[in-house]
Amino acid sequence: MYHFIPNLTKIMDRIFDPVIELFRKLKLKPDYLTVTSLVLSLVSGVLFFLKYYNIGFSVLAVALLFDIFDGALARKLNLTSDKGEFKDMIADRISELFVFLAFALNGSIGLKLFGLSYYAVVLNTLLRKRAKLDLGFKRATLFLFYIFDLNVVFSVIFIGNIVSFVLQLLVIDYEVDREQVIKRNKFNN
Repeated sequence: MYHFIPNLTKIMDRIFDPVIELFRKLKLKPDYLTVTSLVLSLVSGVLFFLKYYNIGFSVLAVALLFDIFDGALARKLNLTSDKGEFKDMIADRISELFVFLAFALNGSIGLKLFGLSYYAVVLNTLLRKRAKLDLGFKRATLFLFYIFDLNVVFSVIFIGNIVSFVLQLLVIDYEVDREQVIKRNKFNN
């Protein structure tokens, strides 16, 4: 979940362990929770489109919890895999597309800001696995709506994901340089 803060994943898993244990006893699979999160995100998108913001954010909060639960359950059942992580990532990007687009279609933000924000999220996703870094400026950031105008919130999503992408590039560049130095030192010895 939070590759750049490994202990945070363990802490979150411990916090949610009673719920995850219930899911385990009910014989639920992580994929079921991923689909539940996706469906709830789509429902929240419809509610946002209709400008039922409070209900939409309530549904989105539950969707985000299920998004956390799917990975925690996969870890608990020792079912983590690249395929599962990929399916979760695709579900997340579909959720964000639908939710972000709802705000653009209802006139709360411009199509340009929607496009830039979503593009930055996708760009950030491209290097996440290699860099093991994602600052997480996505759906949860929308809850800043209660403090700031939606244009400001989406600007934060855009800037946060661009910053995350640049940091990912720096991490990867550092790793590549380090590997080259190690190879060079082995060759010279």
